Amino acid sequence: MPVKSINAPDIAGHSHLAVWNAFMAQIRHPIALEAGAIMKVEPAAKPVAHLPLARVRIGHPIGKALFRLIEFPFADLTNSELQAADIDSLPEPLAEAVWAGVLTVMNGLLPQSSDIELAMADVGRSNDPVQADSIDEWFDLTIDQRNTGPIVLKAGLNRAWLISLLAARSLPNFQARGPLDESLLLSADMTLGRLSLSKSELAAIEPGDVVIMAATAPDCRNVRVANRLFTFSVSQDQSVCGGSFPLDGLRPASFKSEISRMSDPIEGELSADEQHSGGLTDLILAVDFDIGRIEVPMTTVASWTRGSVVEMEQQPLEDGIAVTLRVNGQAVGTGDLVRIDDRIGVRITQVMS
Repeated sequence: MPVKSINAPDIAGHSHLAVWNAFMAQIRHPIALEAGAIMKVEPAAKPVAHLPLARVRIGHPIGKALFRLIEFPFADLTNSELQAADIDSLPEPLAEAVWAGVLTVMNGLLPQSSDIELAMADVGRSNDPVQADSIDEWFDLTIDQRNTGPIVLKAGLNRAWLISLLAARSLPNFQARGPLDESLLLSADMTLGRLSLSKSELAAIEPGDVVIMAATAPDCRNVRVANRLFTFSVSQDQSVCGGSFPLDGLRPASFKSEISRMSDPIEGELSADEQHSGGLTDLILAVDFDIGRIEVPMTTVASWTRGSVVEMEQQPLEDGIAVTLRVNGQAVGTGDLVRIDDRIGVRITQVMS
C-alpha cells in the first residue's frame, strides 16, 4: 500500500492535494461571520437527481456553485409563511427572485474583509449533465444566527476552482511542523478487521480454520495507525478519508467478525474452573487481520481528516493475498484471503503456539 508521490503544481510551496487536505482539516472548526453568526461546514453526499438547485456565481476568481436550500428563516426576516421546500413549486422567475433574496442575506453575513460575493445565475436540476461535469464536491452548510433561525443548505463546488480560490488566501492550518512531526514515522496497517478472542479461543484456532470477516462495502478500505482506525472509500488510485475512530480492546459490534471452523467448531465457552481461576485464559485479546504495512510520517497521518484525499496504491482484495494476524501490533499468525460468496474470509495457515 505505498503512498505515491504527488506531482501536481505547487501553490505557495504546497501541492494541490496538500492545499485541499489543509482546507478539509480546517472546516471542522466553526467559522465566525458577521453579526455574531457562526457557520458550520460538513462534507456531504451529492443530492438525489431531479431536485431543483440554484446556480450561483462566486468570485474572485469567478466560479460556479449549486445550492439546495434546506432551511431559511423566512418568517423572521420577511414575515412570510414560505418554507424552503416551497421554492421547488414556484415558477422559475419567482424562484430565482427568492434565491436572490436568500443570497443577499448570506452576502450580508460574510466578513467585511471578504472579497467573495454570491450572485444568482439561474435555477437548474441536480441531474443536469453540464452541472454534474463541473461540480465534484458537496458540503452541508449551517449558519446559526443570534436573532433568527438558522440557514441550512447543501452546496456543490468544483474542487479545482476551490483550490485556486484557496491559493489566494492563507490557511491557518498551513503552519510549519516541527522536526519531530516530519521525521517520526508511524506504522500504518491496511486491515480487514478485528476479532476479539479470549486467549484460550485464540489458542484453539488451527491451520485450515476460516475466519469470516464483517461485511463491508466493496470500495471501503480500513487503515489502522496506533489506536485509531481510518476509513477510506476508494476510487481508482485515489482514496477519500471518511474519518477515524479510536480503537480499544473490543471493536464495536458492527465491526466484529465470526469464526467458521471448517472441521470442528471452536468452543467459545470456558469451563467453570477457567472462569474463576484468575489465570490468563479468559484474557480478551484484540486480533487484527492485516494485509499490508507501510511507514507514514506523522504529518501525513495528521492530514487524514474526513474528506481529505490520499493517493495510495490499493491492492485488490483477491483470493490468496497474504494476511498477518496481529495482537497488540505483534504478529501471532498468518493466513490467506478467501472469497466466500460476497464475504471476505481468512483461511488460517499458521498460529504461533
